[in-house]
Amino acid sequence: GVWYVVSHIWNELGLAKFFRNKKNRIDANDLICLLISHRLHRYGSCNLSEREAHRWITSEAYKQFGEVSLQQVYRLLYFAFNKKQEIEKHLCSTLDIKKEVIFYDLTSSYLEGEYSSSEIVKFGYNRDKKRGKEQIVLGLLLSGRLPLGHDIFAGNTPDKTTLNSAIDHAESLGITKFIFVADRGIFTDDNLNYIEGKKLEYIIATQRRTGNLIRQLMQLKASQPVKKVYYDSVKERTYHLCYNEEVAQFHLNKMEEIKKSLETKLSELKKPDEKKVYSLLGKASKFFKIIFKPNYSFTLNQEVWNYEKAIAGKYLLITNN
Repeated sequence: GVWYVVSHIWNELGLAKFFRNKKNRIDANDLICLLISHRLHRYGSCNLSEREAHRWITSEAYKQFGEVSLQQVYRLLYFAFNKKQEIEKHLCSTLDIKKEVIFYDLTSSYLEGEYSSSEIVKFGYNRDKKRGKEQIVLGLLLSGRLPLGHDIFAGNTPDKTTLNSAIDHAESLGITKFIFVADRGIFTDDNLNYIEGKKLEYIIATQRRTGNLIRQLMQLKASQPVKKVYYDSVKERTYHLCYNEEVAQFHLNKMEEIKKSLETKLSELKKPDEKKVYSLLGKASKFFKIIFKPNYSFTLNQEVWNYEKAIAGKYLLITNN
């Protein structure tokens, strides 16, 4: 059933033309539809490898067609990768995506196992909290729930440096007029200038702790979920303060828990030195002022603490839309 539905959609979208075979070889369209079926039918991280897909196709899949080797599976994926841009552009054209709200986000995927060398597998900010794991970074363009295209970056790539390629990627798909939506990871003045230079509209979350204007706006009293709080008439940018009371209360409670826990641990620390203290505090070190000489002591950094309380549950959107 899964294979039948996948094959039907595959043909309806006109994708078969990209995988024409020479005679007397395995049908590439049948095989790639089986690979997709495997992902849908046997979903789960332990089942996503090409080796597992090959095992499933040759021993469990209902659709049978002669013998297929693991090497043929790898070769087909390599061929599909080389057709990636053509396929993405074809899908945008087929689905008639002309003017859309385009969402952009990034994630990372860490790697296991050994390999000789790689230009893109690097240590970087790991969203899975897997310390000591090298990774790659993936950027995804979406229209609603529909993925339009993706790019792969080196594992140490900062989010903010990928915006230009994301915009160029969307335009390469034939989408020339769109509203670009992204989170604060890609927020910089240079990035906003780049989008505006392209004559595009955008809705982007700002950093919450950067710049005097942003810090001032973030501390305004929030009485409703979304409120226009500032307009830059020179650059024609509007700032909207967003607030979620439930999230705010959660973060305030969490802050109190962390503060009490760390104050207790700091008080009980034997022979405290800088390495021990800052290793214990981690990112929460900003909440404390530590003195080591002549005597060890600590106090709450009231300025930082008050600001974090003021911005709990808030974020700031900037837009020219």
